[in-house]
Amino acid sequence: MNKTNNKSSRQPRSKIVFQKLKETIIFGEKLPGTRLIPADLEKEFQIGRVPIREALLELAQTGLVISEPYKGVIVAQPPTLDEIREIFEIRFLLDGMAAETAAAIVSDEVISEMQQIHSEMCNYSSTSEPFFSLNHDFHMILYEASGMNHLCQAIQMMIDKVQAFRNRYPFELTDYSIFNRGHEDILNGLRQRDAAKVKESLVSNVRDGYETLVATYKKYAHR
Repeated sequence: MNKTNNKSSRQPRSKIVFQKLKETIIFGEKLPGTRLIPADLEKEFQIGRVPIREALLELAQTGLVISEPYKGVIVAQPPTLDEIREIFEIRFLLDGMAAETAAAIVSDEVISEMQQIHSEMCNYSSTSEPFFSLNHDFHMILYEASGMNHLCQAIQMMIDKVQAFRNRYPFELTDYSIFNRGHEDILNGLRQRDAAKVKESLVSNVRDGYETLVATYKKYAHR
């Protein structure tokens, strides 16, 4: 039996439902405005009412869903352009802090794992492939190497807020090359054990992500 299944089997049922619901929202299976009706979710996940309610309460803390009178729990609308700007202004600070801290202590194994992800990302030639899932993994592996768990949780929450929008609208293949060049700069800094360079390259890479996201928002969000 694989480790992932072992880990999942040890998780509380509400945590499993929470993660599955979050993924359906982030990857656009449940669109903004969709009502999350507990009775329907019980049937969907073959699980009792209590874990469902616990999962919905936890999901509400992420901002991915909201609770409205007479309507219940509803998938939230994507962030506005001003909200995206605010989220990224905070991320420039927090992501940079996590990356700089991690760069001073990161292991060769973590760098190797990031390099493997980067190599896979460089081979993508279609916008239909899960490029941004890999991009997420590349960043979070580095942040988690910092050992700053609460900081990583805060960053993850902000990523989730914009990820649902990012996955709904197509990006240009030219955007991919921008992200990949940024990742190469980050990896070079890590190999050189240059924490300042890693922080600078990381923040620049996140800023590239912000700028492409804003361009996509302006192009598609109001159609």
